[in-house]
Amino acid sequence: MGNQLKNEPGIILFYERRWKVPLWKNDSGFNALLAPHANLSLGNVFTYAGAGFALRVGRNVPDDSAVPRVQPGMFGAADMRNQDMDARFGWYAYVAVEGCAVARNIFLDGNSFRDSHSVDKQAFVGDVSVGFVTQFGPSSAVHPFRISYSFTWRSTEFHGQDGMDKYGSITIATSY
Repeated sequence: MGNQLKNEPGIILFYERRWKVPLWKNDSGFNALLAPHANLSLGNVFTYAGAGFALRVGRNVPDDSAVPRVQPGMFGAADMRNQDMDARFGWYAYVAVEGCAVARNIFLDGNSFRDSHSVDKQAFVGDVSVGFVTQFGPSSAVHPFRISYSFTWRSTEFHGQDGMDKYGSITIATSY
C-alpha cells in the first residue's frame, strides 16, 4: 500500500495521424495494406511521441488504417460504420510495430504534484503486436461485427525490470 500513487486528476491530450498505403489486391479479394502512423500524447499521465506501422494481409481487408490495440478508445464499431461493408466475410492477420520517446509516465515517475515513489524509466519503449481479425458484413439477421485477437510484446519500461511485458486481448465489436 505504501507504494501506491496518491489521488490526482489525470489529463491526457492525444493526437494520432494514420495513413493508408495499399500494397496489392487481386480479384479474389486477397489484399495487403500498410498503415504508418505518428502520435503525440501530452499530459500529467503520459507525455510521449511515437511512430510506427501496421502491415495487414488477408481476404477483404477493410479500407481503414486501424488494428486492434489495447489503449484508450480502442477501434471497433465506429470504424465499421465508416466503411462500405457488404455481406461478405473477411479476415486478416497483421503485425504492428511502434516506438515511443517517453518524457512522462505517471506510473513510473510518480505523482505530478506530490512526493511519491518512482523508478528510473527508459527513455525509449517499443511494442511489437501480432493478431488476427475476422469480420462479417451485415445480413438480414445480424449487424456487421468483428472478432479479433491481439498479442503484444513491450520492451522494458524501467531500469531493473525483469523482462519485457507480454499481454493479449480478445475484442468483439458490432455496429447498430
